[in-house]
Amino acid sequence: VGKKNFDNALTILNEMLSGGESPQKLLTSIYYYYRKLFHLAVSDKTDAELATSFKSKEFAITKMKRQAKTFKIKALKSAVDLLCDYDFYFKSGVMSVDSALMLSVFKLLVA
Repeated sequence: VGKKNFDNALTILNEMLSGGESPQKLLTSIYYYYRKLFHLAVSDKTDAELATSFKSKEFAITKMKRQAKTFKIKALKSAVDLLCDYDFYFKSGVMSVDSALMLSVFKLLVA
């Protein structure tokens, strides 16, 4: 999704859904991933401090910080806001979780 690869992103998403992954879990996972990237992009903490904060290994933080640098901070913030909105929409009954997942992924791909 982050690389804007429509075909690959949708293929993987459909495979995961067909394999039994719940749409809610996938939406939440994408949301947390972008949120973590955003926090890593704006943080002035060391990798060790971030690893402690995120209860993660320092190596993983280093890799994710590298990924975060491929995005503009404004784009990460927009993605987090968009995912937050769709999470709210499905939890408040405005739309189904399936629709929230697909629309959020589509909007991330075209953003």
